[in-house]
Amino acid sequence: MPPPTPHKPPPRSTCHRPRAPFWNTTASILPAGAHMPAERVTLQAIATAAGVSVSTASRVLRGAPGISDARRRDVLVHADKLGWAGERARPCVTVLSSIDTDAADAPDFQTQLLDGITRTARDLNVAVRVRLLDPQSGLPPDLLSGTDRTGRHGILLLSLDQPALTEEILACDIPVVIANGMDLTGRVSSASAANRSGGYIACRHLLDLGHRHILRLTHDRRLPVRDRFLGADLALAQAGLTPDRSYEIALEDMRSGDAFRAALAALSTHPEITAVQCCNDAAALGVIAAANALGRQVPQDLSVIGFDDIPAAQMSAPALSTIRVPRHEIGAEAVRRLLRVMRAPDSTPVNAEISGTLQVRGSTTLVRRTPPPAALKT
Repeated sequence: MPPPTPHKPPPRSTCHRPRAPFWNTTASILPAGAHMPAERVTLQAIATAAGVSVSTASRVLRGAPGISDARRRDVLVHADKLGWAGERARPCVTVLSSIDTDAADAPDFQTQLLDGITRTARDLNVAVRVRLLDPQSGLPPDLLSGTDRTGRHGILLLSLDQPALTEEILACDIPVVIANGMDLTGRVSSASAANRSGGYIACRHLLDLGHRHILRLTHDRRLPVRDRFLGADLALAQAGLTPDRSYEIALEDMRSGDAFRAALAALSTHPEITAVQCCNDAAALGVIAAANALGRQVPQDLSVIGFDDIPAAQMSAPALSTIRVPRHEIGAEAVRRLLRVMRAPDSTPVNAEISGTLQVRGSTTLVRRTPPPAALKT
């Protein structure tokens, strides 16, 4: 009898099927209605379910601007159905801004505030979403419905301190903090520049240089800007002077063009003016352009001081004297304040003011003892 043939295992199939994930092996492992683990949900799956492109789905989940409320809501609903977790395990801050900081002409002040916010949030492992907001239209409904009350979500208002807006957020019991603004009711924490102190320092600098006929370009719509000139009033009072309202112009906006037109008219009407205190650097640059158009030299005939210290301030001719505002620090402090409010909603609101510093450059100098020819009266 021939010896028995040794047993050989059957050959391995060359068509190897990957093992199914454990949550697909049996329906009894996950309870009814439970979601698959979030890491299995892809942008492509969310985009397909919502009928949008992957790019659009990504922008919605990142909170990027430029998406309609209806489309945003639809994508988020499908993401929830698929069990998308994304960054929800982390604290999430929604930044509301009335200015598109991605636009080419976005103010440097706002973009650097936002940079301070996002850098600090990243360091603290906090997710950030940025939404454009028209303050006159109120909060988008999807923002309120999509913000939970578990202490993981909060709203940061970027240079928005309108009472109606903060009231609407507080009524929804959502943690909120203002960056570059203040709630006069004392119910909302904030982080901002020490505007009154900065305005005092700017005016005192001009007074120390001997200037007494000082044009003031203000802006009434923003409380922080009004505070700057309350500080200037204090400096004048300490010098025994009273603000001359004929030397004060409230700008419609705080851009260079509006300031150029206002300064052109004021300097033509009041040639005795020897200095200009501006609500911000953009306005100050407009004043320098107006002085050049009138043939008045800066600073020999006219000293000009701004506020903020944006990058253009150092590149102007002459370089602009100004108050440097620590924008990154303000944004960082706002994030830290909001996280405290999210952890302890009943904590006492705090208004954190971060001091600026005087930057003396080429646009200010001692007053001329002999007025320029245009100021001489016959």
